[in-house]
Amino acid sequence: FGGLEIRRVASYEELDAALQERWHALLSDYKMPGLDFSSTLERVHAFCPDLPVILISGGVGEEEAVELLKLGIWDFVLKNNLARLVPVLRRALHEVAELAARRAAEQALRENEALYRRIHDALEPGGRIVVRDYVMSSDRTAPPEGAMFAVNMLAGTRGGGTYTYEEIVDGLAAAGFHRVRLIRSPGMFSLVEGVRKD
Repeated sequence: FGGLEIRRVASYEELDAALQERWHALLSDYKMPGLDFSSTLERVHAFCPDLPVILISGGVGEEEAVELLKLGIWDFVLKNNLARLVPVLRRALHEVAELAARRAAEQALRENEALYRRIHDALEPGGRIVVRDYVMSSDRTAPPEGAMFAVNMLAGTRGGGTYTYEEIVDGLAAAGFHRVRLIRSPGMFSLVEGVRKD
């Protein structure tokens, strides 16, 4: 956790000000003078719904911990077992990164579908669309050039990536295309064709 910045807040005003900035996690005790934990949690979720809140407490029972997890804390660490804090924090940061990547991928799929729909609407009945792209295996590891291209896209764009054949078929079908097929697969790019219904 190099370059770690920590800020302590002791009031709702300080909490609200801190939540205007980007944070990776929030560590909180259950009992804080001047702050109610449930209200604090509501504020955090209102400002930063994906911010992991990790409860550090010495007096939370198992049933209460389960209820707090239902309310939206990410995890909890007992004060008498602080050795768990680093692994819990690492896992939370990893899960948040995965969630962000999944949302970016879902957004990219929605944008593709909207583009396919605009193309569909512009075509005459029987018109064809051909998508030229890396068509990835379902585990996204092949072709190797496509996997490397995906890394480049992720580094250079907001949510860029590559797509599996199934994702392309689903997007084209949702836009109204049918008879979707893979025309050519070997080599650097693949072609996927869809036809506008008559």
